[in-house]
Amino acid sequence: MAPYLPPAATAPRGRRAPALRRWAAAACIVAVAGTSAAPGARIVGLLEPLEPEPRAIRPGSGATREDFRRFADRWLGGWDCRLREWDGDSPEPVWEASQRRTFSLRLQGSFLEEAAFVLDSSGWVQSGIHLFSFDPDHGRILQSGFWSQSPGRLFAVDAVLVPRRLALEGTMTLRLPGGSVEKRRIQTAFEGADRAVYRVYRQRPDGSEYLHEELLYTRREGA
Repeated sequence: MAPYLPPAATAPRGRRAPALRRWAAAACIVAVAGTSAAPGARIVGLLEPLEPEPRAIRPGSGATREDFRRFADRWLGGWDCRLREWDGDSPEPVWEASQRRTFSLRLQGSFLEEAAFVLDSSGWVQSGIHLFSFDPDHGRILQSGFWSQSPGRLFAVDAVLVPRRLALEGTMTLRLPGGSVEKRRIQTAFEGADRAVYRVYRQRPDGSEYLHEELLYTRREGA
């Protein structure tokens, strides 16, 4: 769900917002396409899928295609989003931004598409596309994220669909600006008919975990 903070985002506590900031955010286990780049070359961030995580690591949830369709239908329409980020040290967010998202079905309902919009001087402009699909062999949902700043896929998610709550629990794999690959834990859940939350957890160097990013969705009236 959203791996990029736009230039229009605001940074709390007087911190200056960088011109570009990637978020990553909710995936197959992936490998990097290419491991080196010439000095000064831009990292594209291509990711290629490998085999899914073993069931010993992430057991299947028994989800079906019908469960995926119910999950997708719950998202359809427009949402206003509040994005917050923590650094693992301060209890207060170090970054905040506003976005808009719209969800629609594609390819006869086989894919759920999330379009991400950010605010710039010309108004709300589309900057990202996320595609969700269902893997019936493992009862999991796969997600890929693409953003206008790069031709490559920036992140991928491999998640179990929890049918009873229509929630996701899984792993995000993304390429950082410096070129390294990092895995993060993600959770997505509805908190009512018109509200949902997407959270990303990151590990500190000592192995402990903290809430790194939170995206709050509120359904937009008239969308």
